[in-house]
Amino acid sequence: MTCSACGIENRAGRKFCSSCVASLARPCPACGAANDPDDRFCGECGAALEGEPRAPAAAEAERRLVSVLFGDLVGFTPLSEDQDPEAVRELLSRYFDTARRVIERYGGTVEKFIGDAVMAVWGTPIAREDDAERAVRAGLELVEIVATLGEGLAMRVGVVTGEAAVTIGAEGQGMVAGDLVNTASRVQATATAGTVLVGERTRRASEAAIAYEDAGAHELKGKSEPVPLWRAARVIASRRGEGRATGLEAPFVGRERELRLIKDLFHTASDERRARLVSILGIAGIGKTRLSSEFERYIDGLVGDVYWHRGRCLAYGDGIAYWALAEMVRMRAGIAEQEHPETAAGKLRETLEQHLADAEERAWVEPRLAQLLGLEVADTSTMLGWYDAIVASVTGVAEGKQPSEAGAAAFESLRDTVEPALGSAAQLTSGEVVSNAAVMMFGGIETTEGMIANLLYHLLTYVGGPVESSLYANAVEESLRLEPAAAVIDRYATRDVELAGAEIGKGEFVEISLAGANRDPAYFPDPDRFDLHRENARHQIAFAHGPHVCVGMHLARLEAHTAVERIFARLPGLRLDPDRPSAPRGLVFRKPPTLDALWEI
Repeated sequence: MTCSACGIENRAGRKFCSSCVASLARPCPACGAANDPDDRFCGECGAALEGEPRAPAAAEAERRLVSVLFGDLVGFTPLSEDQDPEAVRELLSRYFDTARRVIERYGGTVEKFIGDAVMAVWGTPIAREDDAERAVRAGLELVEIVATLGEGLAMRVGVVTGEAAVTIGAEGQGMVAGDLVNTASRVQATATAGTVLVGERTRRASEAAIAYEDAGAHELKGKSEPVPLWRAARVIASRRGEGRATGLEAPFVGRERELRLIKDLFHTASDERRARLVSILGIAGIGKTRLSSEFERYIDGLVGDVYWHRGRCLAYGDGIAYWALAEMVRMRAGIAEQEHPETAAGKLRETLEQHLADAEERAWVEPRLAQLLGLEVADTSTMLGWYDAIVASVTGVAEGKQPSEAGAAAFESLRDTVEPALGSAAQLTSGEVVSNAAVMMFGGIETTEGMIANLLYHLLTYVGGPVESSLYANAVEESLRLEPAAAVIDRYATRDVELAGAEIGKGEFVEISLAGANRDPAYFPDPDRFDLHRENARHQIAFAHGPHVCVGMHLARLEAHTAVERIFARLPGLRLDPDRPSAPRGLVFRKPPTLDALWEI
């Protein structure tokens, strides 16, 4: 705030200039609200700030339903007798600050301090439907926290709810008047140290979230009949009873210190605007979930907006470090686990628009959260571009070349797309899942494409056309035997082994010719002939088995069978074009580059 007299910049909230002592606020003659020195009209009531001041409007009173809390220190007098006056003053100051802070956290207003007693009200100037519950929550919090201010110090609290005369616009003392105030004081006097007593109306309004014990009927000064009171035991649910256990719930015992620590750290983080991390470690059944639940109930009762996010990391699998964060984002945006990506992306965008006002910040955050949730799925052309680059790189390696930069870049792009979408990866690491995803690209595209082209070529070349449906399964196996999708593969031995007199040590590099093995005459008689009725055709080794089994091999077989059968059904008289002959070629992925064919129209 800039002083209009000397031009010096002052800290916000100051009433007088730190340099020239000029007034930094101009009071409104009508309502008394503070305004900047240069303002001509009041920002609160619109009255002119120049000319003859008008007398302030007379205070108005109305009847309202309010909850009044009255609390008093127990043990303060004997504690202060042997204390230095400055120490006593310091203790009282901490007590006043603590009481005010706790009451305001729950939406109440401190009406006044009387010696070491405090009176607070809910329902004015702001009324909420759960004011009674908030007042009781504040009372429970006060008796707990005051006990930590000094040894032998305790507090007793009384809370009553009813109609009272409320002065509109008043602050502090004089806000409420009536018998309700006196009753709250009498109820507090009846309570024992460290307890909260409430009246009938307060109990009925808050019993969905607060557990009570019958404290009996008590003779109160000024009351013609005994007044039934209840002792507030503990919070058992979120506001208005949400999340309340359906059965009996054991009291929260033995973890009060830990819960207080978490509460203090939460408010410190909120006040200082700095993050805090709390780790709760312990064996199963020791109370970690209950402690978290109690803290959530506490948070729910506060008057300010607190966004509670919950996520979990699975106890099994690796590479899912961001799973908990992804669950929190889904919860905040209302995105179901299996929701369609387009719908989920729309919900994410709406949530960001609600919570992030800055468009530039939203543009930076949205794609990163979308990738975290697995919504940033690459389009078909991008995926095929990665695929082509990886295939070219793998082919070059098989020919003795170094892996290409384009192939490495494509693999990293694939990793960036797959990893954020990982949920439970069973016993695989994220790197193993990504590597298998790359291999599955070959199984889904190159291998299946090669199987379809080779099967069609073999049937048209050696059979001359379609075969009976019952023979297609064996035709697929015989085609794989003659032309496996990968003619040569490279592997590392997983254990020491002896093959045909050759000793191979664990970890040694082995180059395997699948095409040669599938044409071994000792196992496949007349191996160069395409035989639809070969009984052991399925024993070919076009697909790996054991720890390197191809999980998509059955799907690839079905796709090849279905595709070729449909081609023959739709293209009558299909035959190879004799003027444009073709044949399988290549080393890693063997197939005809094209199949030129003719058919009847």
